[in-house]
Amino acid sequence: MKMFTSPQTLVLLALALVLAFAVPLKAQNRPKDYLAVHNRARDNVGVPHIKWHAGAARYAWNYAQIRKRDCRLTHSNSGGRYGENLAWSSGDMSGAAAVRLWVKEKSDYFYKSNTCRAGKQCGHYTQVVWKKSKWVGCAKVKCDNGGTFVTCNYFPPGNHTGPIISHMSNEIANEALNSICTLLPDHSFYGMCVSWIQQLVEVLLKGGSEMFEVPMELRYNFLYNFQMACPSPTMDPPDRLVVQLASAWDIEVI
Repeated sequence: MKMFTSPQTLVLLALALVLAFAVPLKAQNRPKDYLAVHNRARDNVGVPHIKWHAGAARYAWNYAQIRKRDCRLTHSNSGGRYGENLAWSSGDMSGAAAVRLWVKEKSDYFYKSNTCRAGKQCGHYTQVVWKKSKWVGCAKVKCDNGGTFVTCNYFPPGNHTGPIISHMSNEIANEALNSICTLLPDHSFYGMCVSWIQQLVEVLLKGGSEMFEVPMELRYNFLYNFQMACPSPTMDPPDRLVVQLASAWDIEVI
């Protein structure tokens, strides 16, 4: 039996094909899709999920309209209210894809030194996983030159100076703990050492100490005390150890 296709049917088929390709891309520009990529990255380093903020999204949208004419990667001026990540593509790019580009910078970020690989950027990644940034709003615009401009704004802003452990993630803290405990002569007490150091870190942060900015001489004393104390099966209670080490750093235990 011969089938005839009307022009109207062809138009509908073509429209269906366009929608089939457009829907997945559009689906990656919704708030929940921006959040999904952000929070996967944050899960990987143990920081709380970030949430959508309508005000930040409105700010991002307004600035995206300004950049629509040229797609230039020029930061806005929020007066320090927001942190900001920008992305650009010569063609179409989803908002989720832009966030994935920022997350890829993780391979160029060194947790222990809180620095980027030489000649590389990693500040977009650190803003994505910044522990104290709790809210984000994003926007995407098709530029007049055919490119795509994506911006996300974060509140409170990240990438400012201060104690690394309190700003970043459990991954940083864990690396610090591992670097200390693996130096101990008797690894049978490794788990106990980790627990004690965690308590110590909490005390030091409460006392206002910035763990990674402590003078080198005191760091050596810190390591020496643990090397002397942790391997012993007759170790004093953790609370006493915390008091001793906090005292060595001239910090009052709360």
